Order: sequence, then structure tokens, then C-alpha cells
Amino acid sequence: MKKISFLPFILFLSALTTPFAASADGIPTLTAGQGGIPRTDVVDVSSWQGNISVASYQAMKNAGAKGVIVKLTESTDYTNPYAATQLANAKAAGLQVGAYHYAHFTSTASAQAEANFFASQAKSLSLPSTTVMVDDLEDSSTTGHNPQANATAFAAQLKANGYAKTLLYTFPTYVASQGLNLSAFGNSNIWMAQYPYTPSASNLWNTQYGMWQFNSDTHFSGVSGGFDVSIDYANIMSAADSSVPAGTGYIYRLFSPITNEHLYTKDRYEAQVLSSSGWNYEGVNWVAPTSGKPIYRMYNPAIRQHLYTTDLNEYTTNAKVGWNKEGIAFYSGGSIPIYRAYSPVLKVHLWTTSGYEIKVITATPAWKNEGTAFYAQTLYSASKTAATLPSVSASSASSTSVLPPSSSTATSSSTSSSSSTSALPSSSSTIASSSNTSSTSSTK
Repeated sequence: MKKISFLPFILFLSALTTPFAASADGIPTLTAGQGGIPRTDVVDVSSWQGNISVASYQAMKNAGAKGVIVKLTESTDYTNPYAATQLANAKAAGLQVGAYHYAHFTSTASAQAEANFFASQAKSLSLPSTTVMVDDLEDSSTTGHNPQANATAFAAQLKANGYAKTLLYTFPTYVASQGLNLSAFGNSNIWMAQYPYTPSASNLWNTQYGMWQFNSDTHFSGVSGGFDVSIDYANIMSAADSSVPAGTGYIYRLFSPITNEHLYTKDRYEAQVLSSSGWNYEGVNWVAPTSGKPIYRMYNPAIRQHLYTTDLNEYTTNAKVGWNKEGIAFYSGGSIPIYRAYSPVLKVHLWTTSGYEIKVITATPAWKNEGTAFYAQTLYSASKTAATLPSVSASSASSTSVLPPSSSTATSSSTSSSSSTSALPSSSSTIASSSNTSSTSSTK
């Protein structure tokens, strides 16, 4: 993940605009913890950094780092000789650890082979199945060979090897040149690299993705050398809480005061990200079975609404008229009905296990009762429903669409008579052009 900049243009603009010193390749030199820059949540390392002591990792932690992602492998024939020590010392310092693989695949078969090699090395280092595993997709050798299909095959093969928490690391120029559809991987599973000339905590980029790598020359007090650093929007590298077993099928409900939408997800991380971005968390609504009749999730970017349906014909038909397919959200099964109502005034749907809620809202002309949509396995104990997210293990993989953040603190109101027309806050920079995105090269 070592970058080579477009030197002449970046150096020229850096000389004019940046208050930071610049390294030889034109990337601003930062100091972790300095005022005004984005959080340095995650550091990634390779053999380039050699052995890193526990004390050095502790200095990173003291500056705000919560996780380290270590390069393990490249292609099918290279392993990082320092990986074992880098991982062990990071864990000894109390940091979460993840792993990445530098891809060279040019077909689905070679992608699967590289994923097997990556997974094998991870297992040899005793990395658990909950480890974040990253596909570093940036090398020019991967271009022109359908990297969309190859990266998909790579992630699927990692899952087949027992590693379900997969991320895709890439950068905007690569995405544009190869026509990648990042939403197919789930935006919360994207780690985007893009380096501003003046990184600023008040002008964050790529907030629609899980993580944003914003600099490759950040220095930590008492630690030799510069490091790649990222802000972790989706809390991907947060410690997992195993107080409730995975697979319990908790369905979280959230409300956006901007779009008047209720969102339902089994993914705790998605719920956490949204609840910290202005969505109102409304608790665990029900417990879904881990298998049964599929409930499909769709997103319409024009009206900024989701739809959940067990009707495959509805799912297929809507996809032809502007709705994006997001796959199976969760499953229907059990004896507890989940009701569906629609407001032609607000142009939103509501799903609820509460017959009383349906009775109240459909007593007004603003809502129409659409009957039973699907079924829940059990209800979640009302005594456990709280204003904060319960500690549960994250689901293995969710497809997260671009969801609008909300700055409002208003509470949910299913009977609201008007919808907000607030515009989405912009996350783009005034210097956001392809020339500020570094090209990439392998660093062994």
C-alpha cells in the first residue's frame, strides 16, 4: 500500500496550499495527534516497516489508533517475513489486528488461488475466523481482466475458507478506469485510499465507505518512519463483543429524520455507523431465524428508501425501474407476524411486529395497511431494548447502500405529515480531481 504520486502537479499545489511539510513523493507529512487532521484509527504495515516493537505500537495506540492491518501475502508466492512479530506485538499493545493481501489475480481461478494462499497463511498465524481480511486491489497487473468478477471470487473464496469479514481496498482512479461497482461489495466493506493535500477533520472524504486511508506519511511520537493511516467510519477494527453468540438474528431498527425512512438490518456495524451519523436507533425489533424464506433488500437512490420483500417477482421487477438489489437481508420464519404499512403521503414503508402500531397509524388516511409481510422467529425482550446498541457479534457480511446521514435529533414519528427535503451534506473536496489520487505499487 505504498503510493507513488503524480509528482509535478501535487508538488506544485502542495507548495501553494498545504500547511504541512511534504515527503519526497509529494505526500503531506503528518504527525498523529496534531490538531485538525482526521482520526488515525487504523495503521497498516508491511515488511517495509520491519519489526515493530510493542512500545511503538503503544505509541500509536496513545495517538488514537485502535487497529493495525498487517500485510501477510502477495500473489501466491510471497509472505511477509515480519508478519508474525508485527501481529503479536500489535496484539500485545492492545490493538485489534487485521490482515491484507496484495492482489495480482487476472482471472477468477487465480483469484481463488490467491485467496486460498492468503487464508492458509492467516491460519498458520492462528488468526481467528473473525479477523478482518483485506483484498488490496491496486496493482496494474490486475487491470483489464474483469477485476470486479475476480475480486468477488476472491472474497467468496475467503468466506469458503472460514473468513467472512472481507474488505476491498482500492483507490478512485482504479475504480473509474475499471468500472468497478463498489456497492456490489457493500459500501461499508470498502477501504478507499485517497490523499488530500491538506487532510482536515472538518472536510472528511469518502464517508460513504467503511474506511478512508488519507495519508501514507504519518509519524508517531518516538516511532521511526512514516505510516499509512486511515479513519475507520464503520468501526471495522473495533473489538468484537462476544457476549451474545453470532447468528442470533437480531434485527435492528433505525429511523432517519431526513428521509422519514425506517431501516432494518441484522448488521450491528451498519446500525452503529448510522446511529452515530444522525439516524435514531430504535432498538432490536425482532429476532429472525438464520435460515428460511429469504427476505430481499433493495434501495432506490432517487427516493432514498429501502424495500424488504419475500416476493422474488417484486424484487426482480423493481430492479428494472431504478431499484438496486442488495441481496438477502435476513430470513422469514416462525409464527410472529411482521406487518407492512405504506404512506402515499410520505412515500415510505414501515415494517413492525406491533399490531397496535399498525392500528394507530392506519387509522389515519396517511397510511395504508398492506397486511403481513413476513414472520419473525421470536420477539426481542422489551426489557432489553435500550436507547443504545446492545453488544452483539457482527453479522458476516451485509450489503450496505449509500445511506444519507442526518444531523437532526428529532425522534421517529410514523405519522409525520411531511417529509424533509434537506440535501445530503457534501463529503467531496474542493480539490477533488483525479490528480490528487495516488497511483499505487507493491511494497514487499
